[in-house]
Amino acid sequence: MYMHGTNVGGTRTMEQDIRSKFVYLAGLFDGEGNITYKKYWANKAHGRYKCWRIQMEIVMTHKPTVQWCCDTFGGNLREKPRKGHKMQYRWRRGFREAYEIAKIIAPHAITKKEELINIINHYKIDRDRGTNPATGVSLDLSDDAKASDDSRRLKARVSFAAKSL
Repeated sequence: MYMHGTNVGGTRTMEQDIRSKFVYLAGLFDGEGNITYKKYWANKAHGRYKCWRIQMEIVMTHKPTVQWCCDTFGGNLREKPRKGHKMQYRWRRGFREAYEIAKIIAPHAITKKEELINIINHYKIDRDRGTNPATGVSLDLSDDAKASDDSRRLKARVSFAAKSL
């Protein structure tokens, strides 16, 4: 299937184009991205509670790259002005949206793989016991063939990524 701006003169399928976008995003996160997975204290109306901050963001001075992330995977481009420096542009996904992206790009990540697995484990539900394994169960992504298979199956679930295709 031909998509505007891709597959020019080639025989790549739409699935290969989608996969290459996820691989590119994994590389961007490895080099330029920031992943936050932490618990912090928050003052709420009914007291002080521990809350989770789960987010993935890319901050760069190259606007077209950050705009590509927004157009392809959803979200907004935010400007981050800095005195005496170039304008920075930010793309951020949090909580469940970060989880959906983490599931897809974790097999392709190198330096941020551990943080991506933490996000996946936070939301992964053990269907047999009905519990949340965020308390110590780890996701094994050591088998690259299995991870690639999971990546292909999970990409179909990322609705906000597919809408731009």
